[in-house]
Amino acid sequence: MSLPDTPASTTLLTAPSTWRARWARIVGKVSCRVLWRVEVYGTENVPSAGKSIVAGNHTGFIDGPLLIGETPRPTHFLVKGAFFEGPLGVVMRAAGQIPVLRGNGKASLVQGDAVLARGGSLGIFPEGTRGRGDAAQMHPGVGWLALHTNTAVVPVAILGSRATGDSVKALPKLRSRVIVVFGAPIAPTVQLPEHEITREHIAQMVSHVQRAMQELLKQSSEKYGISLPFDTGTADHTDSNV
Repeated sequence: MSLPDTPASTTLLTAPSTWRARWARIVGKVSCRVLWRVEVYGTENVPSAGKSIVAGNHTGFIDGPLLIGETPRPTHFLVKGAFFEGPLGVVMRAAGQIPVLRGNGKASLVQGDAVLARGGSLGIFPEGTRGRGDAAQMHPGVGWLALHTNTAVVPVAILGSRATGDSVKALPKLRSRVIVVFGAPIAPTVQLPEHEITREHIAQMVSHVQRAMQELLKQSSEKYGISLPFDTGTADHTDSNV
């Protein structure tokens, strides 16, 4: 995909309002904890203030609202553009989330850049689609954002949001166990002026995030006794492509 070359200072007005993400966090947290047995670990790894990127693996339908609710500060997530259509789109915009339009991830990256420029928290699912959630494939957006804004990435392991054999659109069984683990922040691999950042630098950062996510998933699965699904489900290839 084409990556933007837009300085953060020129995009401040495109950032969604923080108070929108604040109420979305409350709704997401309460809803998920009523429906499932959610366990959350490592929240101390998420900076309480200042710019931050939260990057989670993506296996099931509830990953978005789950991570919106359990990230310990209001966070704007890059969300599949189809969710911004019709009445649901009104809700998503009111919640301060950022649409990723199919074939045009550039606009969402610019908005994400703006959130970070004002010291906010941004969430992303770097795999770009729901599937096995093993971080085997990653899009470049997380690397671009981290390097162009000099922001650390907090990897997140989500386990139990989809069972083997279920569709990626299915919900977990009521009151089943769901685990969210926030890992140690990953510092940018290079610190350079924006015009000196190359695609190779971005690819290196993405690889760094990928390895950290995979290690966190492995450790969390062993520690908490929940495995990733063994299949990819019915992959939804219209998810975010950043």
